[in-house]
Amino acid sequence: MNIQRFVAGQRKAVDVILTMFVALLSVMWIATVCDWGFNLGWGWDKQIIWLAPPMLLFAMLVRFCCMAIFR
Repeated sequence: MNIQRFVAGQRKAVDVILTMFVALLSVMWIATVCDWGFNLGWGWDKQIIWLAPPMLLFAMLVRFCCMAIFR
């Protein structure tokens, strides 16, 4: 297998995993804000409102480090 092709696959995998993580985090954040703001009674944990931004920043830092390794 060609090493450039392997590294390209690793980079794509990191991007896919980050996209899935950001999508899940966004859905959880939006659902929590809607539950909290409109008193819907869904029972979402309100800590995600302030925990989601640092989680997103850490995920972006991990992606940056992965891209630095896989270049």
